[in-house]
This record gives sequence, C-alpha cells and structure tokens, in this order.
Amino acid sequence: MNIKSRVAKLFKELLKRLFFVNLIGFFIGFFIDGFGIFEFWNRYLLYSSVIGMSLWLGNESFAIYIDKKYTWLQYPVRKLVLRLLFSLVYSTFIMILLYMFIWFFIFHKPDLTNFFQYNKISFLIFYAATLIVMLIYHSIAFFQSWQAAALNEERLKKESVSLQLQALRNQVDPHFLFNSFNTLTSLIETQPKNAIVFVKQLSEMYRYMLDRDSRELIDIDSELRFAESYIYLQKMRFGNNLKVEIDITDRSFYVLPISLQMLIENAIKHNEISAEFPLLVKIFDDEEFINVSNPIQPKMLETPSNGIGLQNLKVRYRFFTEQPLIIEEAGELFTVRIPKLNV
Repeated sequence: MNIKSRVAKLFKELLKRLFFVNLIGFFIGFFIDGFGIFEFWNRYLLYSSVIGMSLWLGNESFAIYIDKKYTWLQYPVRKLVLRLLFSLVYSTFIMILLYMFIWFFIFHKPDLTNFFQYNKISFLIFYAATLIVMLIYHSIAFFQSWQAAALNEERLKKESVSLQLQALRNQVDPHFLFNSFNTLTSLIETQPKNAIVFVKQLSEMYRYMLDRDSRELIDIDSELRFAESYIYLQKMRFGNNLKVEIDITDRSFYVLPISLQMLIENAIKHNEISAEFPLLVKIFDDEEFINVSNPIQPKMLETPSNGIGLQNLKVRYRFFTEQPLIIEEAGELFTVRIPKLNV
C-alpha cells in the first residue's frame, strides 16, 4: 500500500469516527435540550467533535497498546480492568480539560464561576456515554477475539486430522519397503545372521510406528532408539557411504514421534549417497532445539517431492509449542531445528 492510499484510508477512518461521535453528541444534546439543539447546533457540533474525538482516539490508542501486551483469551480480567481504569481516568481528565478550554477560550468566561453548575449535566451524560461506548467496544473486541480463536482451533483440528491421515498413509513407504526387502534378500543369500538382525530391526521399527499412534509425545530416548533402528537398516543398504553422528546431551525432553526418523529419511531421499559423495547426517542438541543437518549434494535424478513431510511436522509442532520449527539453508549445509518439548 503506497503513501497516498494510506493517507486516504486514515482520512476515511477519521471521518467515520467523527460521524459516530457527532451522532452520539447530538443524541446527548437532544436528551438535554430537546429541539433546542437545532438552535445551538454549532455549539453541539463543537462539543461533539473536540471532546468526542479526543475521548475516542485516546481510548482507542490505549486499547491498541494493551492488545499488543495481553490477549483476551489469556488475560480477560486484567485487560478489561486496565481498559476501564484507563477510560475512567483519561475521560475525566480530558473532559475537564476540554470543558475548561471551551469555557475560557470559546465562551470567553473570566473565571470558573458557575462552570460546574452549567456543565454538570452534559458532563455526566458525556461521561456515561463514554463508559457505555467503551463497554460495548470492549465486549465486541472480546467476542471477536474469542470467535477468531474458536475458528482457528477448529481449523487446526481439521488440519491435524488431515495430516494424521496422510501420515498414516505414508507410514509404510513403498520405496523404503522395496529397498528393505531387496537388502534382506541379498543378506539371506550372503549373510544369514545379519539377515536375522535386519528383520528384528525392521520389526522394531514397525512396532514403534504402531505404538506411537496412541501417544502424542515421546521421550527422546525412545525416539533415538527408533531412529537408530532406521539408521541400521539404511546402513545395510548404503554401507559406509552413509554416516549418522548423534550427540544429544540432554535426555530430559520430548519430541513428536517419528520426527527424527523423518528428517533422516528426508536427508537420504534428497541427497546423493555414494563412495564419491558419502553423506554425513549430524544430530545434535542445543538449549532449545534438536538440530538435524546434512551437506547439500543433490541427486542427478531428483526424487519428486511435494514437501508434505516438513509441512506436516511444522503444523504438528504448532499444537505443542509457540517455538517454531526452523529450516535453514546456509551455503552447502541444510539444517532443520525442531523444538524440545516438555510434558
């Protein structure tokens, strides 16, 4: 949006507020003077414009400031009390100040004689109108916030169900099974003992996959054991061309099930692995994240990808933490950082 459009939008918003405060002001004037308001319409227009806009803009600015610090859903009482307290203090100060300004400089009164007696009815009505308007404004803001939160929660639930179904469909990756059975066939013929270990590791992997459906979070030790089973199966296929270094010092946190395995699989899927280009995947932690990094060495024939894996993981993590999943591509290094979770 350019400057001209912004100015036009701001001017339009100010005109809208000016219309509403004058509408309220004339209703107040009609309540006080009846049809006499039309005789002194310019006075009421002045009162409404100066006092009404000052009250509206001041209260609105404070409301915007408070909205940035507190949300209606987390701090409803604190937010309501702060808004109403500010409205009371600010409105009292502004009305006294502006009424005195009009008294001295518009009506040219020499002192405050009869000031409070002359203005008390309009002052009280303006004051009451301000409180009513602010209560309505706060109520609407709370309702809109609650409605937005409810709609967002419903959207996330639907998105979660969709992603969980997709995850279930992808649990048995046809390519992974095909490669695993090819490796197993080769082992049965040449290394029968290793074939038995291979089947056990494959069995452990799928037992974990079935078990994880009943749990939203998994401790890091269990996830690492699953990842190591997956790594073992892949190393039987790639040999020393695939290396995975794991250095997790903190063992007191939780992760989403199958998250580490998915990131290792992602690295294997999208990078060249050969004697000429061995792949080193590093898994390590810092204070807030687990990092899974690998060098970027694209395959000559890139495996098609729709990006649903990382997107799935991102959305799933939103349910458990405000800390985002971070994807970094710095130079020739690709890193995914997943937040540590606590129960």
